Amino acid sequence: MKPNTTVTTTFACLVVCLWLLQAHVECAPHPVVRVMLVNDYVSDIKLHCASKEDDLGWNSIPLSGRYTITFRPNVFGTTRWTCTVQFQDTMVSKRFRAYYYLRDHDCGPERLCDLSIGKLDVCKRNGWCHKW
Repeated sequence: MKPNTTVTTTFACLVVCLWLLQAHVECAPHPVVRVMLVNDYVSDIKLHCASKEDDLGWNSIPLSGRYTITFRPNVFGTTRWTCTVQFQDTMVSKRFRAYYYLRDHDCGPERLCDLSIGKLDVCKRNGWCHKW
């Protein structure tokens, strides 16, 4: 009986892909990233940040205060952190993506991504802004 070459080839490719993925995980994990959120709004804010892996809950950030998220992006490059900011003076909430690997994987040599939360938008130091 002759073996099915399509199944054999597919299985061999799967084994090689899994081996390469495993080698990548052990040899070159993504470096640790720190996302620093700065309250540049006109008053105190509450901030809730979460990814698929972690939920940091609600945190109060005073005016000019800072809040830092520290993590290692996943191997697949799909890490995302989404935050909801609640402005204490108006009780209005806005949502934004604090970290998206495809956009932010090159946050600089210190792996520090600074975000300024303002009245009209949230901005990175490289000029990228998300308007409310």
